[in-house]
Amino acid sequence: MTATGIVRRIDDLGRVVIPKEIRISMHIVEGDPLEIYTENGDTVCFKKYMPYAQYGRVLGELANDLREEATNTWCSQQRSVDLNAAASLIEQAGQLIRKGN
Repeated sequence: MTATGIVRRIDDLGRVVIPKEIRISMHIVEGDPLEIYTENGDTVCFKKYMPYAQYGRVLGELANDLREEATNTWCSQQRSVDLNAAASLIEQAGQLIRKGN
């Protein structure tokens, strides 16, 4: 965690303003969802909520499953090539999603 030296008060509705400098540096714009969580029992954290990151992980697991399937002895050579090609494409898509592109 990086200290900024910026202090903000919580208003009567429980709101806190995230300084413009931080919003700009973190690419946070109006309407962006933020995940709120705690750490170590005394820290409240805001994190850009990116549910698509979950899909990147799932696609990576699918690519691994396809590669494993391609190694089965009953799998024809052409089917093995096709499964590995599909796994590579799926893995690339997962990497792009994890990067946020």
